Amino acid sequence: MRTRVALGALIAALVAAAPAGASIVGWGYNHKGELGAGFISKPHLPVEGPPALAGATQIVSTYFSSYALMPDGTVWSWGDGFFGELGSGQRVRAQLTPVRVLGLAGVKQIAAGGAHVIALLSDGRVATWGGDYFGTLGIGTHGHGTPGFTISDVPLFPDVHGAVAVAAGGGDDAAVLSNGTVLAWGENAAGQLGDGTREEKDVPTPVLGATGVRSVAIGGVSSHAGHMLLLLANGTVLAVGANVRGELGDGTTVGRVVPALVPGLFNVTAVSASIDHSMALLTNGSVFAWGGDEVGQIGVAATASCQKHGCVTRPVFTGASGSAIAAGRGYSLVVWHGEVLAFGLNQYLQLGQIGPARTRPTPVPGVSGATSVSAGEFHSLALGTVH
Repeated sequence: MRTRVALGALIAALVAAAPAGASIVGWGYNHKGELGAGFISKPHLPVEGPPALAGATQIVSTYFSSYALMPDGTVWSWGDGFFGELGSGQRVRAQLTPVRVLGLAGVKQIAAGGAHVIALLSDGRVATWGGDYFGTLGIGTHGHGTPGFTISDVPLFPDVHGAVAVAAGGGDDAAVLSNGTVLAWGENAAGQLGDGTREEKDVPTPVLGATGVRSVAIGGVSSHAGHMLLLLANGTVLAVGANVRGELGDGTTVGRVVPALVPGLFNVTAVSASIDHSMALLTNGSVFAWGGDEVGQIGVAATASCQKHGCVTRPVFTGASGSAIAAGRGYSLVVWHGEVLAFGLNQYLQLGQIGPARTRPTPVPGVSGATSVSAGEFHSLALGTVH
């Protein structure tokens, strides 16, 4: 099966899965209005997001900002926009109502990491906006973590053509091309861009040895490196970058700068990555995870000790099955028959309920009809309903 056909079918299935009029539901930190409920609060239990965005086909949460892709191909944003990440032409600290990202139409997919955003357009181009601290916008400006980095509060267009999928995380971005290869750019301090170096890349750069790629997930925090997962059309996964907590899933804690196969993973349909852990969804619905597990984000008791922190260096079954996954900062989400299962850190109510961290998948109370989820650093979003 050609990569383009497989990815197109996947995107169509995800869009079709969202019921007409599905609401945006949010929970967790709401310091900048990122839950979309129209107010600022301390951590909050599940609440309905912007009513005007009912029917959204994709939602994205990152740090203190949130995004929604609408059926008409427009993108809307709310929350923190200090680094221009709202794409509205203004820099604001707390946008309580959704604003439209300027100059974009025909958007097929969005992704965000840190204070930057990337969008896939129907013509195969990509758009980026927000902070450019590490060349993250892919337009050739040098960041290197300096205070004088570029900010763009409107979308810019890196030299990418023929893209069919995009990803973002930490200080990095990636675009999967129609021929199954991948371009990536950004911080790259741990070699997570897979080009054989640990040098910042300010323009799209080929990922070495990446062919037959279907989708990509990037985990990390700007200035603290990260890792990248590449899902292949044959259902296997490649990994590259930081491996301090075993996030590459190869049984070691040794990082690498060129992608290599994650042993023992087959029939994978989706991947997700956060700061120090990774997730994979299999065709039979089983959810596997690996990496840091010090707060239960893998869903099992840690089986090894990594620098005095619990970790799982090979993929293990989390105890959860479902139809969608999302890896957040120290926690994980799984959609299971309309419910959202959550496990891991709960410092900011990321699990959607009051209480300590949980090491086993637990339903998020009050959320039903969920079809997709997005796990950020401190807050979560879902397409579904609140009851």
